[in-house]
Amino acid sequence: MKSVLIVGAGLAGLTAGFRLKQAGWQVLVLEASREAGGRAASVRKQGYVFDSGAVGLGTVYKDFMSLAEELGLGDRIVRSSSIAATARGGRLYEIDSARPLTALTSKLLSFGSKLKLINLLRDLRRIKPHLDIRDVAAAAQFDDESIASYARRRLNPELLEFFIEPLARTVNLSRASEVSKLEVMNSLAGLFSTTLVHLRGGIAVFTEALAQHQEVRLDTPVLTVAEFADHVEVTCRDPGGGTRTHSAAACVLATPLPRAIELFPDARRRLAPLSDTLQYNRGLAVHLGYRAATRTRALMAMMPPSEQPEIALLFLEHNKAPDRAPPGHSMITVFYDHTAADRPWALDDAVLVGEAAAVTEKYLPELGGRLEMSHVTRWPLGLSHPAPGIYRAMREVNRRLEPGDRIQFAGDYRSTAGQNSAVAWGNNVARNLIEHLPG
Repeated sequence: MKSVLIVGAGLAGLTAGFRLKQAGWQVLVLEASREAGGRAASVRKQGYVFDSGAVGLGTVYKDFMSLAEELGLGDRIVRSSSIAATARGGRLYEIDSARPLTALTSKLLSFGSKLKLINLLRDLRRIKPHLDIRDVAAAAQFDDESIASYARRRLNPELLEFFIEPLARTVNLSRASEVSKLEVMNSLAGLFSTTLVHLRGGIAVFTEALAQHQEVRLDTPVLTVAEFADHVEVTCRDPGGGTRTHSAAACVLATPLPRAIELFPDARRRLAPLSDTLQYNRGLAVHLGYRAATRTRALMAMMPPSEQPEIALLFLEHNKAPDRAPPGHSMITVFYDHTAADRPWALDDAVLVGEAAAVTEKYLPELGGRLEMSHVTRWPLGLSHPAPGIYRAMREVNRRLEPGDRIQFAGDYRSTAGQNSAVAWGNNVARNLIEHLPG
């Protein structure tokens, strides 16, 4: 029986382990934290359920949805609200993606800006046939400028401020000047091709189901990864503080890029030019449970920088799935823009909660004074950052890596960050090992 060591029990690592186990391999997953799931995590607290990392799902996520059905989670998939709101002048303007004409009747944008959207639709129609949700880097020829540069060239200042900027912040918690045009175009293409859904119980039910099918050792940080002619050795620290070295036929490194290089220094060469250019956004989120219902059915309230310089997005979890809050209550997650995160990142949790609640209650005044639960999540390596040119580097790396290598890479730097990409690349590296590794 062939054996494999998986480093990292996030979505990609657990998916790879699941597929290899199905193929008859001996699988051992090593995870540094005390819970499996990585950034696909959920918290259950005081009757509320909320996702602390990955928050959005859609039926366009074919790989994720197929695996959910395979794991017996089909009955947990529920339809989410399709309404998105954008803040302007202290109030929220709603658009329903399931009813595109609401974009034309909304008072968020002027008539002239709505006409300018024709340019965006034309350009999106030209790009969309080249997009592959599993491998966005395959369309790297369109990774030639920032989405802000594109908006100044093809749209107008109003669309940049009240459409493009909020969308860039929602997609990557970043400013439009720092995000590749291709990243946002890919998100827009998916938005008009999907029904928004989620899992009852939180995204963690997915990773928990995957973990049940393989051996996962938690609180076991990996220290080094070494490759030899006929095997791989992984040294880790066990929960008791001692060290141990495991040997296997292959290894899957399913970690963020900096961690992969730290554990296996040769990854810097193999993953060049990404290894020297890819950056990660910090993820900072404040979760607020209210003993009152919101008037809006919107799934999210997007914030232009002129409205909120630091806060990028309010995510209304209770409009995502019915079990996210007790009846008549609301569950809001406040996400911060990583480009303005230095000050809030340094705040004590209590101060941060107070500031996030004040902004939430400004736009959702019906919640004022009804806060009963709070939680703060900090991800030092939150999201791989899709700066202009990154997808060109990804394409080069994906072309260069050999499918027969004993060490396979399934991190969030192989395509756009997201649940479907993680599942797709977990499937991909498992297939590489099954098809190419000698017996």
